[in-house]
Amino acid sequence: MIDVRQKLTFAFFGAKLFAALLFVLCASVLCQAQTIASKTCDFSKYKPTGRSHFIPNSIVENIKPVYPAVARAVRVEGKVRVKILVDRRGHVRETCVLKGHPLIRAATVQAARETRFKPNFGLSRAFAKGRRFLADELVYNFSVQ
Repeated sequence: MIDVRQKLTFAFFGAKLFAALLFVLCASVLCQAQTIASKTCDFSKYKPTGRSHFIPNSIVENIKPVYPAVARAVRVEGKVRVKILVDRRGHVRETCVLKGHPLIRAATVQAARETRFKPNFGLSRAFAKGRRFLADELVYNFSVQ
C-alpha cells in the first residue's frame, strides 16, 4: 500500500516533470517562432513609407490583448513587439511579431490586427498624398497581477 508520504512524493516529482516538459516545449516553440519571424517580417512588397510618428497619435480604437490562460498559469510576463502595416483607411493589413514570449504572441497579433487608426494616418489629404502604407511597431506589456 502507498502511504500519504509516498503520494506527496509522487505528486511533487510529477509537478517537476510537468514543469520541465513545459519548459522544453516552450524553448522549442521559441526557437521555431524566431526563425519564422525573421522570414515573415518583410513588408517591402507594399513599399511602406517607413516607421512613422503619426501611428501612435492616430489610434482610434486600441485593443488590449486577452491574457491567455496557459500563459497566466505559467506566469509569463514581458513585452511583445509587433510590427504592423497600416493602410490609408486605418486598417492593419499585416502583422509580425518581432520579439516576445511564444505563449502570448498569438493574443498580441490578434489585438494588433483589431486596432484601428484614423484615415490618412491622421493627416490632412495634402500631407498624406502619395502615402499608401505606413509601417511601425506596437509594444504590448503583459504582467501577472
